Amino acid sequence: MTARFALTCFALLSLGLAVTADVPDPSVNAPLAPDAIALGAPDAIRPGTRLTYFGTNATVVGQRIRLVLDGSGNWVVKESEKRFETGNSGGVGYTVVRVGHIDNEVAAISTSAYLLNPATNIVSASANEGFVSNAGCGGPFWIHPEALAKLKDSKDDGCVVLRQSYVVNNHKYNAIRITTESASSYTAQVFDLETGIKIFHASALISEPTFTRFPNGQMQKVEGSTHTSTAALWDSKVIDLPWKKKPAPAWVGTFREIQYEGSSSAVISGVEYSVRTSASITSVARKEGWLRFVLKSLTENPGLPASEGTQNFSAGNASLGGLWIPQDGLAELKEEQVLETNDIIGTKMVVLRVAKDSVTLRESGRIHRVDTTYDKDTGLMSKIVVQQETPTGSATNQLTLKGRK
Repeated sequence: MTARFALTCFALLSLGLAVTADVPDPSVNAPLAPDAIALGAPDAIRPGTRLTYFGTNATVVGQRIRLVLDGSGNWVVKESEKRFETGNSGGVGYTVVRVGHIDNEVAAISTSAYLLNPATNIVSASANEGFVSNAGCGGPFWIHPEALAKLKDSKDDGCVVLRQSYVVNNHKYNAIRITTESASSYTAQVFDLETGIKIFHASALISEPTFTRFPNGQMQKVEGSTHTSTAALWDSKVIDLPWKKKPAPAWVGTFREIQYEGSSSAVISGVEYSVRTSASITSVARKEGWLRFVLKSLTENPGLPASEGTQNFSAGNASLGGLWIPQDGLAELKEEQVLETNDIIGTKMVVLRVAKDSVTLRESGRIHRVDTTYDKDTGLMSKIVVQQETPTGSATNQLTLKGRK
């Protein structure tokens, strides 16, 4: 959504001015519902809240088509209202949203993506990220219901606000739908009026033709494409983690850098490959109970320049699989204790091992597992091992704590 159309909606909704919280990652929906910023956290969003979304995405290469959703949720060509099939040029999967901390101003939110193989119905772990947004307007995932209640139904070329019944995953919601549109983009967001949680999202984006220089040095025109994505709420639950009310370790508020080193390896058709990796964590912003940080990674490729990567993350006292677990919480954990199950994506988190100086948690799925070890004295993540089966073998990534300063 462009800034111009966000401001158009802002004017149409006539919400007035509101106090804004100083957060590292202001909500993308703040211009649509600025009153939500001052209202604080909705009752439905608490530490440990977990939202599970089922999503799709597709790219129609070489075609620049203005797509919108019809009343039944189908993509149609705007000019003709003819139904449009995006085909199988994309993917499907789940996004799990977790609230690691929330107070009257900020919410520490993390997301984990899981890819679904439609042929086997098996889910595999994919990417993770995190951010710290407004409590009353948490990133793209919720808007305080009191702010939604103030929105007036309206219709304009750039923005439409409409109250309606909406069915998602066989559940009927009393909802509000906010649609924004420009010549090259379309976004529809549907929120539950009772809780403020987003229950459906759809977007269509037209990319412009570009010229790309290929390895042979020649410039070639790449035609524009149409990109679509959808996400529907499949489940909302609060995970009652045993440590979420414990205080964060003291070092969370003082460290300058945390360093890890490890390896990335793969077994392909019986042949093993391995490269060295390292990572460093630095703080972007932090206050009591939450941290927004950046992880910079470096992978050494034999005979080639090293590859670098940067990822944004957040952590809080109610995070699961986060950067720390409060020491008092670690002391209470028992081996084989089940911390969480998610039947939708087929994962389970258990206490794998309680040693003299550490505790290891394991998230396991059909073809992946993630072992995260925490130091009992500091609560800091001291090791993480991610293992995943692939069509031709397996892949393993691991990092071990090198130091903190």
